[in-house]
Amino acid sequence: IDTVAKYSVDDGEAWETQIAIKNSRASSCSRVVDPTVIVKGNKIYVLVGSYNSSTIYWTWHGDANDWDILLAVGEVTKSTAGGNITASIKWGSPVSLKEFFPAEMEGMHTNQFLGGAGVAIVASNGDLVYPVQVTNKRKQVFSKIFYSEDDGKTWKFGKGRSDFDCSEPVALEWEGKLIINTRVDYRRRLVYESSVMGNTWVEAIGTLSRVWGPSPKSDQPGSQSSFTAVTIEGMRVMLFTHPLNFKGWWLRDRLQLWLTDNQRIYNVGQLSIGDENSAYSSVL
Repeated sequence: IDTVAKYSVDDGEAWETQIAIKNSRASSCSRVVDPTVIVKGNKIYVLVGSYNSSTIYWTWHGDANDWDILLAVGEVTKSTAGGNITASIKWGSPVSLKEFFPAEMEGMHTNQFLGGAGVAIVASNGDLVYPVQVTNKRKQVFSKIFYSEDDGKTWKFGKGRSDFDCSEPVALEWEGKLIINTRVDYRRRLVYESSVMGNTWVEAIGTLSRVWGPSPKSDQPGSQSSFTAVTIEGMRVMLFTHPLNFKGWWLRDRLQLWLTDNQRIYNVGQLSIGDENSAYSSVL
């Protein structure tokens, strides 16, 4: 599996395609997975996990021998000639970020981490902020943030974390706080807030946490989602996408769009067509 970027300069009328990150093709199992993207200025930061020999799901790995975490940065150049806008992306070679992953967190021996998959954010102070999912040696998974204060030269983890079993987090900034919205299999999604750059997290009980389930009865596998803050007619709101998963299991059909001001939640409606499966989404 390669990571491919598609881009448009004419509001989606036409699209160009580039390979942003190639897998090593060291074996038939080689792959780069869970791309998580930040855009700042004319640069695109793509975080991916890399594997070459394993054939099982990453949270089942007993060690990190086959894992790497890579960051590729693309630089966008736009030009106009004869009234036509053109653009190109020059991709740098992927760089390993394993050196920034501590061997222990809160007394736990760490194993691997991946991006939450989808879109990450630039904080209001300019920091690059990735919501990430981390496993420990006990194969427990939890969510936290991974951020850079110097445009990707060095990276840090926030000290706080979610509860166990929270994976594929998405993040946004809201009224001076970071919010992460996490997938939880067979239970409703857990949402957390932090006012100290992820060093502590408080569950957003009474507002956004435990609202969305992985299926009508919250008894099926969960799903990645998309989460972003926008201004509509002068009002700041959050947009959130998530499938209803009427079919169950990992089919995850009927992608829905919700809108919230952190007080009320409104189901805008369905984005996907009919009962098509739509496990992964990104709202920009």
